[in-house]
Amino acid sequence: MGTDERLAVVVEPSQVRLLPGDEDPYKWDRVEEKEHLFQKNLSDLSIRALRELIESIGDSVAASWKSPRAELAAKGIENVSTKTQKSRHPFLLTNSVSPQYPPSLDSDIGFSAKINDLQQVKNELIGERDIWKTKAEAEAAMRRDVEEASSQLKTTADELEEENRRLEIRINEMKLLLEQSRLNTMQYRGVVNTILRMVQGLKRNVPQGSQKEIMRDNDDNC
Repeated sequence: MGTDERLAVVVEPSQVRLLPGDEDPYKWDRVEEKEHLFQKNLSDLSIRALRELIESIGDSVAASWKSPRAELAAKGIENVSTKTQKSRHPFLLTNSVSPQYPPSLDSDIGFSAKINDLQQVKNELIGERDIWKTKAEAEAAMRRDVEEASSQLKTTADELEEENRRLEIRINEMKLLLEQSRLNTMQYRGVVNTILRMVQGLKRNVPQGSQKEIMRDNDDNC
């Protein structure tokens, strides 16, 4: 069997497994760098891993027989090809590094199917990118709103702090004025009391007749 010779077995897409069972006639040959792609079932792969797998087929990943073809023929494996020619997405196992698709119409269908699969993966990746882009833009807008709100709150807090400082200064000034007024009142009261005592002393020192004369002079002056 040459390096480009086909194994002539077509497998339904639903029967293609990354973890082949005992009943599967094929196995996966791959380089060590692609081993991580074969740790899960095909349906469990992420879009990124699925795309990597598709791009690796024929390069660093290929399917091959588990046992010699004579043994497979004895088990009737060759008949599988005639039963699956109508498969929409045929997958042909090969022992070469480049997986081959059935010839003629089936080859066109297989190639178109692979192109469609790649386009679907591309569209899914674009959709996923757009989703993350939308999320990133929303988060960026939210971050800007939070920063603007924080800046406004800081400005308001600074203004309130400045107003509070001015109020404290005004209150202290009022306290000083009140204290000065209290001291002035006490001083004026002392002066008034002193004057009253002096008047009372003068009254006691002036004779009674002189007091009447003084009062009469005051009346005449009025």
